[in-house]
Amino acid sequence: MNDGNSAPAKKQSLKQNDLTSIDFYNDFSSSIRGQMSKLRDRAKIEAFKEAIDRVKHLVRGKVVLDVGSGVGILSLLAAKAGAKMVYALELPGMADLAEQVAELNTSRIQVVQGKVEEVDLPVAMVDVIISDWMGHALFHESLISSVLAARDRWLVKGGLMLPDKATLYFAATNLRVAESKDWWGNVHGFDMGSVSVASLKEVEILPLKESDMVSAPCLLAEFSLYTCKREHLLTSRHFALTALADEYIGGVVIYWKVHFTHGEQSFSLSTAPESDQRGGYRRSYRAPKQVVMGLQKPLTVERDEKLLGIITLTPDFTQHRSSLALQLNTSFSGSKSVESEKREYLL
Repeated sequence: MNDGNSAPAKKQSLKQNDLTSIDFYNDFSSSIRGQMSKLRDRAKIEAFKEAIDRVKHLVRGKVVLDVGSGVGILSLLAAKAGAKMVYALELPGMADLAEQVAELNTSRIQVVQGKVEEVDLPVAMVDVIISDWMGHALFHESLISSVLAARDRWLVKGGLMLPDKATLYFAATNLRVAESKDWWGNVHGFDMGSVSVASLKEVEILPLKESDMVSAPCLLAEFSLYTCKREHLLTSRHFALTALADEYIGGVVIYWKVHFTHGEQSFSLSTAPESDQRGGYRRSYRAPKQVVMGLQKPLTVERDEKLLGIITLTPDFTQHRSSLALQLNTSFSGSKSVESEKREYLL
């Protein structure tokens, strides 16, 4: 398909300084398999499509920047909405594929290879920034740092960001994480129980159901993409999770929502463990995944008893896609048990 314009899309290779294998190693999103996974998340793609359609009048005839474009699905959606030009910013390798995809569909996408911090765009400013920057717990394998850098360098005053707001939530689950590690006690007849404790440092990334949750969610962080700074993304918060029933707490869960507040009515894309996400974008295709941190000493709780503690999220922005370290301090004093833990987790 072609949009009728005669000039083909052109790749712009600019200032590719210090790009090494570390920018691609273990970067799932930089693989074709990773891109396929993103494209098969129909709920996310349709949320972006609806967000763009709702502000089509603000996109038509404007210059759009797609940060971390991958093969270019969001760039294509912006071009289809009438953008004057879309600059698809992506690292070498995947950028070559994005260029080929653009050439098959439109002449209003220009691929720019490199990092936000190291390239120059062919224009001084852009009107719209769009990006699927969200990772697990928002900040693991995330492009949020690049999005904020792009905003500061190129977004015009009063420009548009999609999405423009993010919230992070925290809740308790009855998932028996520690018990799932018990098989280390007998591996082909050998005792490897020491691995069981060490394995709790690694989070589980799973699609949970609403019935797996045993507390109301607690707001962990909220920020605007228009105003937040990178240093604001280090989050530490005291929490009190209240048991909704006589239950079992085996771990705690982090999930996120991103919000599109422009247009006649705002809406959100959510990774909450809910079957029907009322008030947000309905996921009818693939269940979202959450980050689960297992407790070494699971808790038996009664209704209205509280799990207290502090959770700290520390993103590392030294790589192109950030990594995330988590620290969880918990304290519980209930009718059936008294426990406290201090644990660190890696994704």
